[in-house]
Amino acid sequence: MKRKLSLIEGTMYADGQTAVNVVSSVKIKGSIQESGLHAALLKIQNRHSLLSCNIHEDEAGIPYFIEQNPAQRIDVRIVNRQTDRDWERESITECLTPFNTRNDTLVRLVWLKSEDFSDLIIVGHHCICDGKSILNLLDETLSLLGDPEKEIGTYKSFSSIQDFIPAEIRNSKANRLKIQLFSKVAKLALFAVAFKKEIKREKPFFYIGNLARKNRP
Repeated sequence: MKRKLSLIEGTMYADGQTAVNVVSSVKIKGSIQESGLHAALLKIQNRHSLLSCNIHEDEAGIPYFIEQNPAQRIDVRIVNRQTDRDWERESITECLTPFNTRNDTLVRLVWLKSEDFSDLIIVGHHCICDGKSILNLLDETLSLLGDPEKEIGTYKSFSSIQDFIPAEIRNSKANRLKIQLFSKVAKLALFAVAFKKEIKREKPFFYIGNLARKNRP
């Protein structure tokens, strides 16, 4: 895959060095097998192609999603779980830690591990996911931990926004002119975003929910 970031994706990409992250976590009662966790993440990565992509910029500074070949596995950082509040510290740390968008996958996971409880913290770059999609990744992880044999399938990612436009509309002369105009505006916007001032984030938005889910044995 080689796909130019859309206007919204490019805005969330910012300068490629700023931490623009989405973070979600869950507390699990029971044990987790490390091999099972990696197997679950591999299935999720195979399902969502953007989880196997980096971002490279062309000569004009326009960012593109580039599929890794071979794909780098989703990084899992394991931390000894000491208290029920450790996840807050780690979540804030991950929110403020930028991705290496050129070399690393655009999602990572922190596993706070103890004998009886675990906290899983999934972190995604905002250019590939929002709050709903990061929760979806978390739900898929829990589902596969509970049922390792479950198949979640794959889907083909689109290569261009034009994939969503019917041929009769795309080939209309008036619409072609509009598309060309919008394309130029989008390029200018992405070019401007590439040079925007670095965003300083010291106190990320923090929401504590009440979701709990017990892992199956």
